[in-house]
Amino acid sequence: MAISRLELRLNLKSKGFDERICLDLPLNGVTALYGPSGSGKTSILRAVAGLDKHKCTRINYAEEIWQDEQIFVPTHARGLAYVFQQPVLFSHLTVEQNIQFAVKRSNFSAAENQLSKDTICQRLNISHLLDRLPFTLSGGESQRVAIARALCSYPRLLLMDEPLSALDTGNKAEIIPLLEQVCADVGVPVLYVSHALNEVARLSDNLVLLEQGRVLESGLTRELLVELKLPFSQQSDAISVIDAWVVEHEAEFGVTLVRTKLGDLNLLQADHLQVGESIKIQVAARDVSITRDDSNATSILNRLRLEIVDIGESDQAQATVKLEANKVALLSKITKKSLAALELSIGEIVIAQIKSCALL
Repeated sequence: MAISRLELRLNLKSKGFDERICLDLPLNGVTALYGPSGSGKTSILRAVAGLDKHKCTRINYAEEIWQDEQIFVPTHARGLAYVFQQPVLFSHLTVEQNIQFAVKRSNFSAAENQLSKDTICQRLNISHLLDRLPFTLSGGESQRVAIARALCSYPRLLLMDEPLSALDTGNKAEIIPLLEQVCADVGVPVLYVSHALNEVARLSDNLVLLEQGRVLESGLTRELLVELKLPFSQQSDAISVIDAWVVEHEAEFGVTLVRTKLGDLNLLQADHLQVGESIKIQVAARDVSITRDDSNATSILNRLRLEIVDIGESDQAQATVKLEANKVALLSKITKKSLAALELSIGEIVIAQIKSCALL
């Protein structure tokens, strides 16, 4: 039976490193390649795409060899699509013609679980742009078109190389939820390169941490983000990702109630979510406070009884506390002064507090 994994055995050589990469990545969901500039993220993507050919390399897509000592499958025969940092559109073609070009050139037809061209355009909010030429589009619009064109080639693998890095904050805020939805719905595995932690936390299911051409760690995103031995938890923008299910919308109070393995949480009302829908919630560690007071005499609605399972240093002034219940973890950043004043220690049960407006 064919494996549903992407096996990579790469000899990566660059100005800054000469390393052997060994990875077995799941061919489902979004896998993020994360690390600073020069860590090898794009080099891996280009090798998978067949744009760069490295010696002593083996690339195996679900038991279909793309490269080894005897075989090298060219890029056009690998059935993949590539979205670059800058959108590369045909300037003389309309948006509709750009997308139709991908459909016609594709060697693959849409699978039953994939989205149609019209649905992809709707999900990425470009249906009203189909008659426009690329020079009339904004940066965010152009990138959405580039993503739609890639998806409409019905690839077996989608490669995305920092597709949001050239966009301003407003365009990123607009495109991230669209990209999140289409990645979840399209039914194609994605390799996503980024050095932005919030993008990785929101979009990816699996995560590979790279540094100077070496794999420091790989695994489920939600587990690696809260591991205190890894750099994610030490950053000022450290994030926990929690699976949740929508329970109800309380229109009277303007909140949405969701259920998690940590306990029930109140979000600011999110009418676009359906009751019963599964979602991912991001919680910034800096927005989680800790108290020993078990009373409800507080304006903070979200109060969770959790166990302290680890404590680490963030910097000279701050500590990172890892809290857990039912094998789900939540990070809290507090000052070392608070840590000492509360006399917190591993194994204790405390109350974690999170404002509703802090949940994304």
